[in-house]
Amino acid sequence: ATLSTNAIAVLLDPNGRRDEFERSFRQLGVTGIIVAGGETGAARAAADGLGLGVIAVVPEHDAPAGAFRLHCERRGALGRPAAWTPDICLLQATSGTTGAPKLIALSERNLLSGAEALADAFALGPGEQCLFAQPAVHSAAMLTLCASLVAGSSILFLDAFDPASVQRALHAGGAESQVAPP
Repeated sequence: ATLSTNAIAVLLDPNGRRDEFERSFRQLGVTGIIVAGGETGAARAAADGLGLGVIAVVPEHDAPAGAFRLHCERRGALGRPAAWTPDICLLQATSGTTGAPKLIALSERNLLSGAEALADAFALGPGEQCLFAQPAVHSAAMLTLCASLVAGSSILFLDAFDPASVQRALHAGGAESQVAPP
Protein backbone atom coordinates (compact mmCIF):
# COMPACT_ATOMS: atom_id res chain seq x y z
CA ALA A 1 0.00 0.00 0.00
CA THR A 2 1.14 3.54 -0.66
CA LEU A 3 0.33 6.47 1.56
CA SER A 4 0.32 9.76 -0.30
CA THR A 5 0.26 13.04 1.58
CA ASN A 6 1.22 16.65 1.10
CA ALA A 7 3.96 16.24 3.68
CA ILE A 8 7.61 17.11 3.91
CA ALA A 9 10.07 14.76 5.59
CA VAL A 10 12.60 16.17 8.02
CA LEU A 11 15.19 13.81 9.49
CA LEU A 12 15.77 14.56 13.16
CA ASP A 13 19.00 14.03 15.08
CA PRO A 14 18.14 11.46 17.77
CA ASN A 15 20.68 13.18 20.05
CA GLY A 16 18.84 16.51 19.90
CA ARG A 17 17.48 18.18 23.01
CA ARG A 18 13.81 18.80 23.73
CA ASP A 19 14.18 22.59 23.53
CA GLU A 20 15.90 22.28 20.12
CA PHE A 21 13.05 20.12 18.82
CA GLU A 22 10.39 22.47 20.19
CA ARG A 23 12.09 25.45 18.52
CA SER A 24 12.42 23.59 15.20
CA PHE A 25 8.85 22.28 15.32
CA ARG A 26 7.49 25.80 15.93
CA GLN A 27 9.74 27.36 13.25
CA LEU A 28 8.72 24.80 10.63
CA GLY A 29 5.04 24.72 11.54
CA VAL A 30 5.20 20.97 12.23
CA THR A 31 1.78 19.41 12.79
CA GLY A 32 2.87 15.87 13.60
CA ILE A 33 5.77 13.44 13.88
CA ILE A 34 6.36 9.77 13.14
CA VAL A 35 8.26 7.80 15.78
CA ALA A 36 9.18 4.21 16.55
CA GLY A 37 6.61 2.49 18.73
CA GLY A 38 7.51 3.01 22.39
CA GLU A 39 9.76 6.02 21.62
CA THR A 40 10.26 8.22 24.68
CA GLY A 41 13.10 10.53 23.54
CA ALA A 42 13.40 14.29 23.29
CA ALA A 43 11.55 14.62 19.94
CA ARG A 44 8.59 12.69 21.36
CA ALA A 45 8.63 14.79 24.53
CA ALA A 46 8.68 18.00 22.45
CA ALA A 47 5.76 16.78 20.32
CA ASP A 48 3.81 15.82 23.44
CA GLY A 49 4.53 19.19 25.04
CA LEU A 50 3.32 21.05 21.95
CA GLY A 51 0.28 18.82 21.44
CA LEU A 52 1.43 17.66 17.99
CA GLY A 53 0.09 14.63 16.21
CA VAL A 54 2.03 11.42 16.83
CA ILE A 55 2.07 8.34 14.62
CA ALA A 56 3.94 5.31 15.94
CA VAL A 57 5.54 2.77 13.58
CA VAL A 58 5.00 -0.63 15.19
CA PRO A 59 6.82 -3.67 13.75
CA GLU A 60 4.70 -6.74 12.96
CA HIS A 61 6.89 -9.44 14.50
CA ASP A 62 4.89 -12.42 13.17
CA ALA A 63 4.79 -11.04 9.62
CA PRO A 64 7.38 -10.97 6.82
CA ALA A 65 10.47 -8.83 7.38
CA GLY A 66 9.78 -5.12 7.08
CA ALA A 67 6.06 -5.39 7.88
CA PHE A 68 4.71 -2.75 10.23
CA ARG A 69 1.52 -0.96 11.22
CA LEU A 70 0.94 2.72 11.86
CA HIS A 71 -0.77 3.64 15.10
CA CYS A 72 -2.15 7.18 15.32
CA GLU A 73 -1.66 8.06 18.97
CA ARG A 74 -2.85 11.66 18.73
CA ARG A 75 -4.05 13.87 15.93
CA GLY A 76 -2.31 17.19 15.46
CA ALA A 77 -3.57 20.51 14.24
CA LEU A 78 -4.71 20.64 10.64
CA GLY A 79 -2.73 22.64 8.15
CA ARG A 80 0.50 22.57 6.18
CA PRO A 81 4.00 23.19 7.53
CA ALA A 82 5.14 26.78 7.05
CA ALA A 83 7.90 25.67 4.66
CA TRP A 84 5.54 23.60 2.48
CA THR A 85 5.52 24.00 -1.28
CA PRO A 86 4.20 21.37 -3.70
CA ASP A 87 7.57 20.23 -5.07
CA ILE A 88 9.52 19.99 -1.77
CA CYS A 89 9.85 16.43 -0.43
CA LEU A 90 12.67 16.72 2.13
CA LEU A 91 14.11 19.32 4.46
CA GLN A 92 17.67 18.20 5.19
CA ALA A 93 19.64 19.77 8.03
CA THR A 94 23.23 20.83 7.41
CA SER A 95 25.90 19.66 9.87
CA GLY A 96 26.04 22.94 11.76
CA THR A 97 29.83 23.01 11.79
CA THR A 98 29.85 26.71 10.82
CA GLY A 99 27.04 27.73 13.15
CA ALA A 100 23.49 26.61 13.80
CA PRO A 101 22.32 23.85 11.42
CA LYS A 102 20.29 25.17 8.49
CA LEU A 103 17.53 23.37 6.63
CA ILE A 104 17.99 22.81 2.90
CA ALA A 105 14.80 22.21 0.88
CA LEU A 106 15.06 19.41 -1.71
CA SER A 107 12.54 18.63 -4.40
CA GLU A 108 11.88 15.08 -5.53
CA ARG A 109 13.62 15.90 -8.82
CA ASN A 110 16.74 17.22 -6.97
CA LEU A 111 16.91 14.16 -4.75
CA LEU A 112 16.45 11.64 -7.57
CA SER A 113 18.84 13.31 -10.02
CA GLY A 114 21.51 13.51 -7.32
CA ALA A 115 20.91 9.88 -6.38
CA GLU A 116 21.18 8.76 -10.01
CA ALA A 117 24.44 10.70 -10.47
CA LEU A 118 25.90 9.18 -7.30
CA ALA A 119 24.82 5.66 -8.30
CA ASP A 120 26.50 6.16 -11.71
CA ALA A 121 29.67 7.64 -10.18
CA PHE A 122 30.11 4.67 -7.84
CA ALA A 123 28.84 2.10 -10.37
CA LEU A 124 26.22 0.81 -7.93
CA GLY A 125 24.05 -1.94 -9.33
CA PRO A 126 21.29 -4.46 -8.60
CA GLY A 127 22.10 -7.20 -6.14
CA GLU A 128 24.89 -5.27 -4.42
CA GLN A 129 24.80 -4.53 -0.72
CA CYS A 130 25.84 -1.14 0.67
CA LEU A 131 27.01 -0.93 4.28
CA PHE A 132 25.42 2.24 5.65
CA ALA A 133 27.73 3.31 8.47
CA GLN A 134 26.50 6.79 9.33
CA PRO A 135 23.53 8.31 11.11
CA ALA A 136 20.73 9.04 8.64
CA VAL A 137 20.61 12.65 9.87
CA HIS A 138 24.02 13.43 8.30
CA SER A 139 23.59 15.77 5.36
CA ALA A 140 24.73 13.29 2.68
CA ALA A 141 22.84 10.34 4.14
CA MET A 142 19.52 10.66 2.32
CA LEU A 143 21.22 11.12 -1.05
CA THR A 144 23.34 8.04 -0.42
CA LEU A 145 20.34 5.97 0.66
CA CYS A 146 18.43 7.03 -2.44
CA ALA A 147 21.44 6.24 -4.68
CA SER A 148 21.49 2.66 -3.40
CA LEU A 149 17.74 2.29 -3.89
CA VAL A 150 17.78 3.85 -7.39
CA ALA A 151 20.54 1.40 -8.36
CA GLY A 152 18.56 -1.57 -7.05
CA SER A 153 21.10 -2.25 -4.31
CA SER A 154 20.17 -3.36 -0.82
CA ILE A 155 21.28 -1.52 2.30
CA LEU A 156 22.80 -3.00 5.44
CA PHE A 157 22.19 -0.74 8.44
CA LEU A 158 24.27 -0.99 11.60
CA ASP A 159 22.79 -1.21 15.08
CA ALA A 160 25.39 1.28 16.32
CA PHE A 161 27.59 3.88 14.66
CA ASP A 162 30.99 3.05 16.04
CA PRO A 163 34.24 1.66 14.57
CA ALA A 164 33.79 -1.78 16.14
CA SER A 165 30.34 -2.22 14.53
CA VAL A 166 31.67 -1.19 11.12
CA GLN A 167 34.62 -3.58 11.45
CA ARG A 168 32.35 -6.50 12.43
CA ALA A 169 30.03 -5.83 9.49
CA LEU A 170 32.92 -5.60 7.02
CA HIS A 171 34.46 -8.84 8.30
CA ALA A 172 31.08 -10.58 7.99
CA GLY A 173 31.26 -9.92 4.26
CA GLY A 174 28.60 -9.24 1.68
CA ALA A 175 28.96 -5.46 1.39
CA GLU A 176 30.32 -4.20 -1.93
CA SER A 177 30.28 -0.54 -0.89
CA GLN A 178 30.27 1.49 2.27
CA VAL A 179 28.82 4.88 3.19
CA ALA A 180 30.43 6.60 6.15
CA PRO A 181 31.28 10.08 7.35
CA PRO A 182 34.90 11.21 6.87
